[in-house]
Amino acid sequence: MRISDFRTVPRHLRGAPPRKGVERLMKRSIPAGALVSLLSALLWPASAIAQVPAAPTLVSPSGSGIAATPTYTWNAADTATDYYLWVNAPTGSPVVQAWHAAGEVCAGSVCSVTPATSLTRGAHVWWVQARNGSGDGPWSAGKSFTVGALPAIPALASPRDSGVSTTPTYSWSAVGDTDEYSLQVNDANGTPVIQSRFGAAEVCGTTCAVTPGTALALGLHTWWVQGHNGSGDGPWSTGLGFVVGSVPSAFLFRLKTVSTLSSPVRNLPSRPTSYERPR
Repeated sequence: MRISDFRTVPRHLRGAPPRKGVERLMKRSIPAGALVSLLSALLWPASAIAQVPAAPTLVSPSGSGIAATPTYTWNAADTATDYYLWVNAPTGSPVVQAWHAAGEVCAGSVCSVTPATSLTRGAHVWWVQARNGSGDGPWSAGKSFTVGALPAIPALASPRDSGVSTTPTYSWSAVGDTDEYSLQVNDANGTPVIQSRFGAAEVCGTTCAVTPGTALALGLHTWWVQGHNGSGDGPWSTGLGFVVGSVPSAFLFRLKTVSTLSSPVRNLPSRPTSYERPR
């Protein structure tokens, strides 16, 4: 039977506008059965075509204090047969890139894998992509984590209150696993007048103390300290207020108020919670 016999074309396809290239094929002499298969493939409803898996949802690791060889856990994607795990180091370079069969790493709706690669300290980002027989699905949103613990919050000791000299010594409690400290001092207008970084080995014993050469003006000031190590920047201490020179008792209330400030004018940059897919 030849294509000229229109009755061999399914009723639901009769009169349908041909896709690009189909019209040229119809002008040729082809078996009607082959034409039916071609038209069905081109015009079949999209819902009947197999779909690639959805983007997996990542669970852990996340946050700080993560081990150097963490277990990566995510929620399984329907119809996925394999998953690709991608991990970037603090430098942005990939350190883990591997496919894993769903049957080997998933149990029910949860998948997990523990690569042997030992990560360096610092902030990392990871992603997962699922695939099946229809192709590769979209990448998950990136999730960040930090290998190692960040420094704890330093406890400030002095200066405080009033009657402080123009070049005071700043002292605070030493924090374990801290390599450096940042000191910031603001004047009464909130303008930083000291922004310095010191090695812990140079300024710390049981306590830490440093005497910058910057002479402060008379009046109210506030200071903070922040710890740093190979995993990143710890949180800023609570601000502590002091007054250079003597002041009337009427200013003491304001001094107590500034002593509750939680962070300096120069805040830590916020870490992103989502990232572009791997490239």
